[in-house]
Parts: sequence; structure tokens; C-alpha cells
Amino acid sequence: MVHNSAADFPKSIALFRSVGLRPRVLAERSLELRPLFDRDWLDQIGGPSRGLYTVRDGRAYETIYAVEANLH
Repeated sequence: MVHNSAADFPKSIALFRSVGLRPRVLAERSLELRPLFDRDWLDQIGGPSRGLYTVRDGRAYETIYAVEANLH
């Protein structure tokens, strides 16, 4: 599956584990936060402090993850 950091990646990993799946990140890539995301709203729910995006040189970046999840 493909997952975005703006969707609370650590919480999703915990959910996979809670239902008996073993998630493994196959690849990740950082890219500038796309305009479909409302940065003000992301900030209201925790923004960078929750890992929803990062800021480098004053610009916001999201992380895209490719994740495999297998049964234990």
C-alpha cells in the first residue's frame, strides 16, 4: 500500500500491528506538501509535532511510504 505522512503514519502502523499484520516500509520519499493538503488544518491537529509533515528551509514536505503488511 502507499501511505502519506499527513494521514498519521505511526497510527496506521500501530493499527496494522493491532490486527496481526507485520508492516514493513519498502520505500519512502519526501516531496513538497501538495496543495490538496490544508497546512493550517494539519497544524490544528498537530502538524510537524505529530509527524504529519516536516519543514525545511521554510517549506513544508510530506513523506510518501510504500508499505507491505504480512500476517505474522
